[in-house]
Amino acid sequence: MNIIARGQGEGVLSYRCTYRTVVDEESCHFHLNHTVRVMNPEEPLQPKRIKLTISVSKLVGPQADASIVDIGLMSGFSAITATLDDISMPNVVDGVVDRYEETNQNVVLYLHKITNETTTLSFEMRQNVRVEKPQPAKINVYDYYEPAVHCGQFYSLPDVAHDLQTSNCGSGNNANDAVCECAEGGCPTCRTRNASLFKTTCLLHPEGDLCRTCDERNPESCINQHTVGCRASYVYKIRVQNVEVQSVFLKITAEVTDILRSSRERPLGEVRTFSIRNDCYENCRDRDEDEQLLRSGQPPKDTKHFKPGQYLLISGKKTEDRITRNGNQEVVYRVDDEVTIERLIEDDKCARAKTVVRRLQCNSPAAVAGFNQRKRNKCNKNKKMDVACENIKRLKITLANGCD
Repeated sequence: MNIIARGQGEGVLSYRCTYRTVVDEESCHFHLNHTVRVMNPEEPLQPKRIKLTISVSKLVGPQADASIVDIGLMSGFSAITATLDDISMPNVVDGVVDRYEETNQNVVLYLHKITNETTTLSFEMRQNVRVEKPQPAKINVYDYYEPAVHCGQFYSLPDVAHDLQTSNCGSGNNANDAVCECAEGGCPTCRTRNASLFKTTCLLHPEGDLCRTCDERNPESCINQHTVGCRASYVYKIRVQNVEVQSVFLKITAEVTDILRSSRERPLGEVRTFSIRNDCYENCRDRDEDEQLLRSGQPPKDTKHFKPGQYLLISGKKTEDRITRNGNQEVVYRVDDEVTIERLIEDDKCARAKTVVRRLQCNSPAAVAGFNQRKRNKCNKNKKMDVACENIKRLKITLANGCD
């Protein structure tokens, strides 16, 4: 920057230097807080009336000379205009808002400036339509002249999570359509290792084959993997590669190591993307193993199904075609209550289990009769693993033969 000044007198020179850098989209340039209070808690059967109070100030840098606070309205709620008038300068002496605009979807407040001193904004809303589990709405604050200087925050009714429970939005057939699917549904069925070994119906086992993966005393508790697979649009063996947090959803990338059933022709070994809600991700774990570690006094460990390096059998129905930010098309598999997942035994462990069973003659009652307890336990463990591995192989055969 070069400056040349000539002449006599006094002057003031001010300038603003800005530079662009890659930052987190959720980073805030304002200090933003809010509270929501129900004004008529003593009337639970009446439509709710709530008061939203917003406190905002500039975190760093110069003040935001012309600023906008854009408040989305929760479903079924509308602003009470009289309370907006109470904070508007044209209507009251101590007003803090230059003017406001009100629609069915939001309230927009125009402020002369936001400095490092806290500005408090407060108005009320009434519930016009009773909506079960209304989704949170968002408060956006930004500099009118520099929208990149911004901050956003969700608000909701008291005792309701502030995170907006939606999947990522994709493009519909019309370029102007925004398609978002609500994510308040259930979580997948995540089977434990014990369920694989003791609560799984044997498939195609020949006469004399000692398949004991289903408790004969309680057969109705067993899952038939063939039946589950026939209800699904896809059945894959996958190896989890990466888990990435994206707001209330997690993006999971996994390599498909085998295709047992599929409604889409996709190459083997391709990396696929799965989307799961974060609470479902945390709960998709081996609860039996967690309990066993707790009872034995051993330290806890990560028993979640979706972790890098884990091999899984996954079957489900829903997929979404999405457009990524760089314009590429991506198929995303929704992990919801129509999905069944179980941990697979790795191929090398399956091979070792089969070798142990053959070498020790674990399927021979005469041989087992001469074993000590330690050797019997080793036989039983490897027999279970061997049968579970064989069941997965037979599952592929039965699905290939059809679902009639």
